[in-house]
Amino acid sequence: MKKFTFALLFIAFCSFSLFPQGKKRALSVSSESRTRQISRTSETATMPQTLGITVEKYVVSYDVNSDGTAEKTWEMQQRFDSDLVIDRFKKYERSFNGDLQQAEVLDAYIVRADGTKSAIPSDAIQIKPTTQAEAAPSFSSYKQIEIAYADLRKGDSIYYKIRLTTLKPHFEKQFDFIEVFPLGFGWDSIEVNLSAPTDFPLYIQAVDLGDAKITTENGRTRRQWRKAKLKAFEIEPGMYDFYNSSPRIAATSFKNFEEMGAAYWSEAKKKAVVTPEVQKIADEITQDLTTPEQKAYAIYEWVNKNIRYLSVVLGKGGWIPHSTTEILANRYGDCKDYSTIIHALLKAKGIESYPVLIRSELGNWFPEVAATDYFNHAILYIPSLNLFADATAPNTRLGLITQQIVGKKAVLAGERTGVIETPKDNPANNQLLSEVEIVFAADGSLKAVSKNVYDGRNEIIYRPLFADSALQKNSENFVRTLLAYFGVDGFGKLVKTGNPFKVGEPFTVELEVELPNFTTFAANGAIRMPVAVNILNALQLEQFVKPAKRNTNLILGATRFRETFKLTFPEGVKIERLPAAVNFSNKVGSYRSEFTFEAGGVRVMRELVIGKDVISTADYPQIRALIGKSVEGSRAEIQYSAAPALARRTNATRRNYSVQTRSKLSAVSGKTGENLLTDAQAAQLEAALLDAPDDAESRKRLLRFYTNYDAPDTTARRARRLAHRLWILQNRPETDDFDIYGYKTPFYAADEAEYQTLRREWLRQVKKLKTNARVRLNAVEFIRDKEPEIAQRLLVEGRRLDKENYEFPLLLCDLIYSETGDLDENSRDFRARKSAFLLEAFEAGEAALALLKKERSLERDTKRVGLLESLAKIAFELEKFDRAKALATELILDFGQDASSADYTEAAHVGNIILGRVAIRERSAAKAKQYLLIAIRAPLRREKSYFSKIDMELARELLEIGEKDTVAEYLALCEKLLNYSELFAGKIQAIKTWREQINQGITPSFDFRKL
Repeated sequence: MKKFTFALLFIAFCSFSLFPQGKKRALSVSSESRTRQISRTSETATMPQTLGITVEKYVVSYDVNSDGTAEKTWEMQQRFDSDLVIDRFKKYERSFNGDLQQAEVLDAYIVRADGTKSAIPSDAIQIKPTTQAEAAPSFSSYKQIEIAYADLRKGDSIYYKIRLTTLKPHFEKQFDFIEVFPLGFGWDSIEVNLSAPTDFPLYIQAVDLGDAKITTENGRTRRQWRKAKLKAFEIEPGMYDFYNSSPRIAATSFKNFEEMGAAYWSEAKKKAVVTPEVQKIADEITQDLTTPEQKAYAIYEWVNKNIRYLSVVLGKGGWIPHSTTEILANRYGDCKDYSTIIHALLKAKGIESYPVLIRSELGNWFPEVAATDYFNHAILYIPSLNLFADATAPNTRLGLITQQIVGKKAVLAGERTGVIETPKDNPANNQLLSEVEIVFAADGSLKAVSKNVYDGRNEIIYRPLFADSALQKNSENFVRTLLAYFGVDGFGKLVKTGNPFKVGEPFTVELEVELPNFTTFAANGAIRMPVAVNILNALQLEQFVKPAKRNTNLILGATRFRETFKLTFPEGVKIERLPAAVNFSNKVGSYRSEFTFEAGGVRVMRELVIGKDVISTADYPQIRALIGKSVEGSRAEIQYSAAPALARRTNATRRNYSVQTRSKLSAVSGKTGENLLTDAQAAQLEAALLDAPDDAESRKRLLRFYTNYDAPDTTARRARRLAHRLWILQNRPETDDFDIYGYKTPFYAADEAEYQTLRREWLRQVKKLKTNARVRLNAVEFIRDKEPEIAQRLLVEGRRLDKENYEFPLLLCDLIYSETGDLDENSRDFRARKSAFLLEAFEAGEAALALLKKERSLERDTKRVGLLESLAKIAFELEKFDRAKALATELILDFGQDASSADYTEAAHVGNIILGRVAIRERSAAKAKQYLLIAIRAPLRREKSYFSKIDMELARELLEIGEKDTVAEYLALCEKLLNYSELFAGKIQAIKTWREQINQGITPSFDFRKL
């Protein structure tokens, strides 16, 4: 929740799209990792003044051959002057394409603060597959260099020397590189060496590195640049990038960008073929559409929804896209694949478009020479519409691009080549519009209802944020956390959100907020406008313009931010004077505000327009003045007078701040970190509910109190518990037990009176609210463990009533599949019954999977990973081996990429076990052995991995065909996986026993239940 809230606030007030939008989008061209590490530090305004790192020595040498192959050797010694950065940099990692390059660590050690050297253990230096390649080696050729520096302390330095040999260039006979020396570091010594055959064409741009020393000998020309004693500059709020202010060098054998773009297209056009399938899909997408614009929008939306982001790189696949046939068959691709399939579909309808190569990180530096290493992203340009297409971010529309690539120069890389620039400085492309009604109560409290519209780049953040059902279900907690961030004491909830998947219209969020005792109605006083009642606070912009001057560019993003308020005051309050209107503008934007009398109250309009995406240092005084006016306007006060009786009432309310109100403010803190009520406090809340029966949060807290089984569960407690639960069920039926209790959901016996009463009420609510999916699903969750037949009937009916809701078939698959474990294996019809159950579960699961994949979202991916695990197992048990293989492959590819992901362990393990078991049925023991070891080696890439179950079925089957050595190796690796916790001592002992049995020729049980 805090992560979501911070991202929301930061983006909302700064119009940034700095935060990662899903998975990494790149052409998969490796850049120097240290540069990426530094560039990411500019993404937050809460940084130390400097990074606290000094590069004491950096030497890099490129030795280029006439065929474009090369050898790069670089050494770096880097000192840590701050404890804050040690954790981040104590492990050096650098990925490379193992099909095209070879790597070798020549040396590595630690230089202690006292000058002594500490050797690095040999096992701390590794060259191994990336986590994606570990889990899916046949789909990725990437490897990574990893050097772990243990026990680092402030003042220590790390040293490494690495050789990277390029065996095959991405483009035949072409070479290039970029080196950036970001001044977030201090640099004591820099040396860049470049050696190439004298007749090998090289085009070079060196910035702030001085003139090169050039020598020629034996047919080779050697260039050398040196720089020393570069001081790190201080980190400034909203820093745009390090590139414009840092020394850098780019070198390439491409004569110009036209030649580079043509080289890309010479390969990409072979993939962007309009096949009969492409033509058919294009015709279906654009059926009944007449204009090229309508067709282009429809094609983009289809690709955005139906092709999921996934980077699969083998050989030159880092730069060369997959074919349209592969993209449509796989239904996945990365940025260049998106551009390829959109291009082909547009071409099928006679619409011209060109791939565009661009850099997706912040910074507007564009090299003078055509170095491919600069580019890490591909989009598409449609000249007839003058629109760019970037489908990698889900739930976007044609023409909507993220802040990272706004106003960037890029390279056309299609039938037309050359340099192009993406649109910039258009506030209409990034709008936050709010209409708020505020009603003040006689006691000084207020209630605000806001309707907020997010149009443009903000949608990329707000759509996935508010689409998350966990946030929707816990919106009270979200709103309270948001208000607390601004120092506001209040509570509220989300009332309504727009459809996050309907991208043809702006995204909307409606919010209710209550601020108890916001003001005191004195005889004569003033009121400022409340902040954050519409999830925004323009005052936050002030943090970016506090310094009188800046040394680096500032990114705020061109934005239109408009708020309209209608204020209604209680009887006895008279508005005496309104703030004067403000109408201010300069060359970077404008601010205006108007306060006007309206029947029954006051209307307020405030609008801030920032007209530039990037504020240069020359324009900084202008933005400082503009934001200053905005802050001044936000602090304007409405003068009023109030009847004396009203002031007395306000003060009395403050002195007797009710238990009921306090409970709202405290109970919404949720289940975690909440102090359990005492008997006396529970009695106070019960009394307060007599005056405020609608206080659902107090009822939730009382339910948690009455469900504390450490206290005797008396008849009175059970009665109060049931009464409160029934009230919530009858008045808030969309609230389920998890919302109330968290993981400590109460247990009921099927014949227990309390369960029976609640069950009857759930069924009554479902009948009453027949089409309310949330209520039906809540009822299913309550009933399923006790009465699965009734739960199944509710789900089947739900599917019939709401055919597009994936939750019904998803839960139905899970429910039916779980029932197979309860079947009597000794019954005569066991196999037939199990097969019938599995077929039914499989049908429901396949339907759920198809529905899940109709839209792209983080929440849907979370649901999809568990479904894929179950479906792959079900398909295998049904002997649908081709389908099992496809499902297992999807599971691994989509969720077995990043070891830091919580899904990585299960996805890599389950997927590879299924693939191995299918391989045995295909009589490929060699492949099955590989899959078995991958299934455990991949999870070992996490420092700590937890399985719901370590699968021994493939091990059992391999042992049956005589592969005991591989099985023994698998078991040994399983021990390593479990050795971090005493909880697994029994399982480790079982594994050791099984290994001994294998050595003795005894077939183990492979059953952890038989320890």
